[in-house]
Amino acid sequence: MVATAWTDSLEIATIRIESDLRRLFDLVARHDVARVAIDMCIGLADAEPRSCDIEARSLLGPRRGSVFPSPIRATLECGSHAEASAVSRTISGRGMSIQTWNIVPKIVEVDRLMSVELQDHVSEAHPEVAFARLNGSPAQHHKATPAGRAERLAIIGPVPEMHPSTAVVAAPLVRGTARPDDVIDALILVRTAADWIAGDAWLLGDGTHDSRGLEMLIRG
Repeated sequence: MVATAWTDSLEIATIRIESDLRRLFDLVARHDVARVAIDMCIGLADAEPRSCDIEARSLLGPRRGSVFPSPIRATLECGSHAEASAVSRTISGRGMSIQTWNIVPKIVEVDRLMSVELQDHVSEAHPEVAFARLNGSPAQHHKATPAGRAERLAIIGPVPEMHPSTAVVAAPLVRGTARPDDVIDALILVRTAADWIAGDAWLLGDGTHDSRGLEMLIRG
């Protein structure tokens, strides 16, 4: 799902479901989009947990469960959850959750499209980290509940003025349908992308790069 801000004085964000991330990355390559914030792992460790994931979970407290442990790189070639979990346990001492396995195909898609140069314009981001930054503390309610949706919409408030070529991708949808909380996640990451341009977004991570040279970081 893609939420895009195209006007200088934005009142409404455009939301669409995008099944092929290559089309969005092509917009970045053509300089039609200034920043992309994507709720998907960019930069994968070989064995140890990523510092940005640890930092995000620590920061989020009661919402720490929203930060799925990122897979280690060796699991991207696995053909089943059982195989991936076994490989992960052998290399890192940790298995793989089914939630993480369900998004591995999208992680693979992002990984194949990413380059070191693209990280100047495309960044991993996390909605709950963004909500915590704007709210001053983690959200109190789970995002899938009516109270959680109302809480997050109140944190977002009026959509601020943004760069005319700011874009964001919320978690690429596994089943191709957008739930209300998916749309809200996309909206907050529009703000993250805009604040990245302004230099105001949080940056989590210790500067570590993976075996492909990609920095392992989370913006929010």
